[in-house]
Amino acid sequence: MLWAILMFNHFSLIIFLLISITFSISSVATTFYPIDYEDSRKEFRKVAKRLSMTHPDLIYNFFKVPSRIDSDLTTDYIYIPAKKMTEKLLIITSGVHGVETFTSSAIQQMFLNEILPTVDLNKMGLLMIHSLNPYGFKYKRRVTENNVDLNRNFILERGPFKDPNDKYQTFRDFLNPPEKLSIGFFSKISHIVKTLFYSIRYGRPAFRQAILQGQYSYEKGIYFGGKVNEPQVSLLKHLLLTTAGPYKEVFAIDLHTGYGKRGTCHFFGLGKNVKSNTDIIEKVFKGYKIDGGQEGNFYTTTGDFPRFVEQILKNKKTVVMTFEYGTLDSQTTLGAIESLRRSSVENQGVQFGYDSKDDQNKSIKDFLDMFNPPDPKWREKVLTDSRKIFPNVIKNFLAY
Repeated sequence: MLWAILMFNHFSLIIFLLISITFSISSVATTFYPIDYEDSRKEFRKVAKRLSMTHPDLIYNFFKVPSRIDSDLTTDYIYIPAKKMTEKLLIITSGVHGVETFTSSAIQQMFLNEILPTVDLNKMGLLMIHSLNPYGFKYKRRVTENNVDLNRNFILERGPFKDPNDKYQTFRDFLNPPEKLSIGFFSKISHIVKTLFYSIRYGRPAFRQAILQGQYSYEKGIYFGGKVNEPQVSLLKHLLLTTAGPYKEVFAIDLHTGYGKRGTCHFFGLGKNVKSNTDIIEKVFKGYKIDGGQEGNFYTTTGDFPRFVEQILKNKKTVVMTFEYGTLDSQTTLGAIESLRRSSVENQGVQFGYDSKDDQNKSIKDFLDMFNPPDPKWREKVLTDSRKIFPNVIKNFLAY
């Protein structure tokens, strides 16, 4: 009897410890992760007010993003000028793709609360921009209210615009089925088969390039870059030019989730054929692998935000890098196919409706999980890795 009691107590202790550890991981992981757009903005404004107590020269402001359905969409920012000499400026942006802001805003919160106090601001200023696409964040879409992929819309000279991506039309109906969404086993198998067929027939690099480059002809399609610039383009151009004006060197980090190995931070440069300070990048990211940077074997995009930053600040030394935290192992064939399916399915449901409520719920859940995984271990790894990466690259940026 005594043995049984001791074993029971021992077993209970193990269960208690496991629950405690799990709860601890979950609690830590969700400390900075917002519940929704309003919660994220509230916390950003709260930390701005708190930081103004120790940084009296801090500037907090926001600009409204126009909307037909919502009068309270804003992009907020914090600017802390360099204390002594305006030599270098660090820019950290979140939310180009709205639904990805859950994680990128958590990283910004972690940075402002934990890393900023350790950063030397004597010769470096900080510009933190929160939620570039507030509509997408609030309504849990990757795109803007106009179905525009903002990371395909930052084109400085649009003029009479001719779509540079004529290959997209080949796959248009496959990517954007013009019918109500119905999710089932056979629809998933059909998507896999068709994706493999197109990849083999046209070659995987060409197929991927045609899909992801951005298209400017089909307004209801995925990766639509718009017919005109979204309001954020001119607003951000003014903000960046005004803020970066006095500085000689700029390090801009744009935060994303989605592509790549699950739980891993991937670094994406501007690609080949773009003016880039390669020697500076090598120093700032010493010890890190740059994906799709200078080697030119990755797909390119039209109108992406990092290239926009590099272009408008062309008279300065710039380091522009996308930090992308992987979710679905989309660097693998099956992961890439599933990522494309979820993007296509989400857009189809929004544009053409759903066959049932279950299809709608399944589509929304899968889409959210692709950019904002609820797994506390994934979330904590993102923050843990960021705690190591940011101090390293900032230290290198200040030292070179």
